[in-house]
Amino acid sequence: MHIGLRTILATAGIGLALAPAAFADTATETLVLSRDACGGKDDAGNAVAGADNPHLGWNISGATNCGNLAAGLDTVVGASPEDYPSEGVDTFTLDGTRQIAVDVSVEAFYPLKGGIGNEDISIDLTGKKTTSNKVVELGSATQEKAAQDELLGGNYTAHFTLNVPAGAAGDYKSLNLSLAVGGAQFGGFVMTDGNSFVQLPIPGDVDASPPDAG
Repeated sequence: MHIGLRTILATAGIGLALAPAAFADTATETLVLSRDACGGKDDAGNAVAGADNPHLGWNISGATNCGNLAAGLDTVVGASPEDYPSEGVDTFTLDGTRQIAVDVSVEAFYPLKGGIGNEDISIDLTGKKTTSNKVVELGSATQEKAAQDELLGGNYTAHFTLNVPAGAAGDYKSLNLSLAVGGAQFGGFVMTDGNSFVQLPIPGDVDASPPDAG
């Protein structure tokens, strides 16, 4: 069968066009906002020794629905902002060509459908370099939900995307998410049920998995 030069060149052109997308980095490392307790109690109402321990980690800890009736109506936001430092996370390499995604899921005071007043959610993400121990600013952002929308729509997820600053790519050993939620009375209970997370772009095409135990 005869294959003309035009066909060969066209086929090669398609291959070249697809190559960048086919081999682009797509991997991520996702850390969920978590806390061991709400006001010293887990979801079942059992006392938990020590602090509530808000943090970023691989797995959800002992309190997943702070702010609901089942959790004893304990407010999780407290004094804003609140820090969520990474815990139990190995060194990771941040890809500077893609965006960091941050989702913050909030609910209103049960059984209300929303809070009273404008609700503001602000994030500030920093990381500590592996070799230099330098703390690097990775991005900050703010969203506001107007009072008329918050009144019946207080259960929602705020989506943020952060461009990795120039020169900020590289190896990190820890992260910290500073999170402030406030302004709406009876609203803004941060959900630590897996729907609030920080998703980091990392080199490769396979998403990161938790480090081996032990």
